[in-house]
Amino acid sequence: MLAGRLRGWAYVIGGAAGLVLAPTLMITLPSPATAGLAAIGALVLADLGTRPPRRDTRSPAGSVPSAPGWAPAPAAAADAPGPHGRAAEVRSRWIAGLATTSFVLGIPAIAFAFAGSQWSALDATEAMRAGIAAGALAAIPFALCVGVARTGHRTRDRWGPAALLATAAAALAIVNAASDGDGNAIVWQLLLCALPIAGAVAWLLLTSWRAGDSGGILAIGAALPVLVLALGLQLLPFLTPVAALVVAVSASVRRRRRAVAVG
Repeated sequence: MLAGRLRGWAYVIGGAAGLVLAPTLMITLPSPATAGLAAIGALVLADLGTRPPRRDTRSPAGSVPSAPGWAPAPAAAADAPGPHGRAAEVRSRWIAGLATTSFVLGIPAIAFAFAGSQWSALDATEAMRAGIAAGALAAIPFALCVGVARTGHRTRDRWGPAALLATAAAALAIVNAASDGDGNAIVWQLLLCALPIAGAVAWLLLTSWRAGDSGGILAIGAALPVLVLALGLQLLPFLTPVAALVVAVSASVRRRRRAVAVG
């Protein structure tokens, strides 16, 4: 992070800071979940600190190239969306649709998890497990957004991680639906459910790093606590609708901005 600012001193100061901070973090962050959140924060800072500045490639207003015979392109042709713009429009619609589907299906699942015992013959624990199972199935469309969004990658690198995430969601639903309430057994079952997520995270990280996709790398950081806290999988059905709503709204806003820019 300091390389662009301190030049030759960056590695010296960075190494010294690492020697001081590493034992401090090990002593003060005993919780895996807290350590995972701190790692995400460090990942965000590293990305922001190493991201190259954007260069404005647009020509200044009123500037005219000096090449002879140059004539401005017609306004209609300049504003017409190209194939890339149309593909981005379709992609945004798919992401918004899939995320909205997960949100719409996830909210009733959460409601049943907390209040299903009042509506059915299930007790509170059984209703909670049933709601988590339904919420995990509702997260599958949201997992497919990963494949839709990774257009700059090969087909297997786009849909492979998405398939692994969908598999983990289906496995989580099966574990909760078939659980008999044995807490010790479900811990190991959740660890098995976390394995596809671990594979998807590794796959996404490697391919995003090679492609220089800093946004993808930051998104991957959100999944890291799952690898160190398997019980956190039980919280995913409750968090997915919130994340799906944010993604759906963001995709819709981007689509409207592109429409305004073209229009």
